[in-house]
Amino acid sequence: MFNLAVAAGALALFGGWTLKTYLEYRRSMDAVGWLPGPKYFFSARMSFARLLPNIPYVNRRADWPWKLKYTRRLSDL
Repeated sequence: MFNLAVAAGALALFGGWTLKTYLEYRRSMDAVGWLPGPKYFFSARMSFARLLPNIPYVNRRADWPWKLKYTRRLSDL
């Protein structure tokens, strides 16, 4: 019974953190008027995002602006 309470508490904390992060994302997108450009849910500086692979619209690696600028080919334009 104790393990179930601990698991439920951990799930509630994770759900609260997820909701807070989502609301911050929506607030920041509303602040720029949803203008075109790179948008992502997790910041590249978050330790959790560093564990994930590069997922479009979810997270980006910290070096993605450099790769975007210097790894383009003329055929990509």
